[in-house]
Amino acid sequence: MRKSAGRTRPQASLRQRGAVAITAILVGIVASAGTILFREGFAALQALLFGSALSEGIEVARAAPNWLVLTAPAAGGLVAGLLAWYFLPSRRAQGVPEVIERSNTRPTRLNLRTGAVAAAASTVAIGTGASVGREGPMVHLGATVGAWIAQQLRLSADAIRQMLACGAAAGVAASFNAPIAGAIFAAEVILGRYTIYAFAPLVIASVSGTIVSRLYFGDLQEFSLPILGIESYAEIPSFIALGLVCAGLALAFIRGTTLLERAWDRSRVPPMLRPALGGLALGLIATWRPEVLGVGYESTSLALAGEFTVAAALALLAAKLLATFVCLGSGIAGGIFSPTLMLGALLGCAWGGVMGLALPGISSSASAYAVVGMGAVAAAALGAPLSTTLIVFEMTGNYPVTLAVLLASVVSSVVVNELWGYSFFTWQLAKRGVHARWTRADVLLNEVPVSTVAAAEAPIVAASTDAREWLQGDARLGLVVDEHGQLLGHVTRSGVARTLWRPDATPDLTVKDAVEAAPTLTPDTRLVVALEMLKQEDTQAMVLIDADRRPFAYLRREDIIRRYHEIIDEAYLQDARG
Repeated sequence: MRKSAGRTRPQASLRQRGAVAITAILVGIVASAGTILFREGFAALQALLFGSALSEGIEVARAAPNWLVLTAPAAGGLVAGLLAWYFLPSRRAQGVPEVIERSNTRPTRLNLRTGAVAAAASTVAIGTGASVGREGPMVHLGATVGAWIAQQLRLSADAIRQMLACGAAAGVAASFNAPIAGAIFAAEVILGRYTIYAFAPLVIASVSGTIVSRLYFGDLQEFSLPILGIESYAEIPSFIALGLVCAGLALAFIRGTTLLERAWDRSRVPPMLRPALGGLALGLIATWRPEVLGVGYESTSLALAGEFTVAAALALLAAKLLATFVCLGSGIAGGIFSPTLMLGALLGCAWGGVMGLALPGISSSASAYAVVGMGAVAAAALGAPLSTTLIVFEMTGNYPVTLAVLLASVVSSVVVNELWGYSFFTWQLAKRGVHARWTRADVLLNEVPVSTVAAAEAPIVAASTDAREWLQGDARLGLVVDEHGQLLGHVTRSGVARTLWRPDATPDLTVKDAVEAAPTLTPDTRLVVALEMLKQEDTQAMVLIDADRRPFAYLRREDIIRRYHEIIDEAYLQDARG
């Protein structure tokens, strides 16, 4: 019997891994199909309005009449704003921050209806020319599909979280024809951890999504460039300096969007109408520089080809930055990756032009610097230098310049983290009070209510109890309640004794005179919150109270710590088996 039982566990584990792998394949396929529908949807809307999809070339936007450039983004913003207000959670656009939040808290709350409506809102916004990215909506849509499939299969909460990340990986991979970057992005940004158990399904979903995407779009790189290289290692200081400048641009991007959001919040404009006014402001900017419309890959391609002069690159950079501010700040649905790619490419192109004049003969081309700038700005804004470097590599096919991209991306990311402490995504979450930097342990502990911790029956003491009488008993701790049974605090033997020994003590002292504040928890409070309270408060016990603040049990410090270790040990065993 022992031998048979010994074989059962590996076999069960193998079956479980097989089920996860098959589910990851299904998630990758369905998420990629959703990505294709999303891309074709906004391209078709652009073709209907502008005569051709904006991705067909920069001349499409330039040829559009001013009245259309002015009104189309406003109309799209109005529709997107109404969809968000009436059909989306918290009445706001959905994207990568929401996926990170659900991954860290409750993955089961990411539902298919929300994903479909959010994708529709983004389709309308981008289809009418909004200066936002396509990757945010696709990550959200893919994650929604992954979570929904896992729920239909009645998988565990941890498996739902895995499939949520698998959907995000497939969305990135299918969008950029970048299977490596898709898996790394999901691990780096969505899950925030790398283990074989967690990473293997991401790779499977990412590869599956890429295959479907390639069957439809073909195996093409987003940007077709000749092979670029670093002209001289003497340029390394120049790449580091570019990383510093890119950090400044990324900070300006994050802070500018935040300031505009605050300005809207202080205004009396109804939230549902803000995207329409943001679209109108975009239209005004686009009548000056129509290249700011849409995702921006057309202008990014020109910057990567070194087609802009220094002045032209900087002028378009300023226009695109302002256009993206007004879109994101007003709540228009969309991502940030594509705009930051364009901003970085323009900045790098301008930097390369200056370096060509300052270091003739030993400076790399403006195209090489544009690739480096593209990666450095996006990495700092997203807070994901590794996956961003891989995306840039897979989108351009330029491995020789990857050394400079990685160096500048790390520099820009570190600077932004040191000066600001947040990426664009984590800052959006921090404003909502969401801990986006939770560790694996924090995520697990957030799933466990304190009601699972062994609790002792609460020793209830009426506030009117004589202090000396209570001290003569055997109780070491008492929870003091008023005449309605609501908690006032707790008393200890040492605390009551100190009260009785005071010089001003009177014979009629009650336990109420010795009461001390007691940390309280409700049964559904998460264990991660209880542990944080233990850190902040010097206490040996916490009181469990009901909705009417009536105490019914208390938790000892050692019991909470013991439950914590049980959960962490179980997680380590689970990862080790993977």
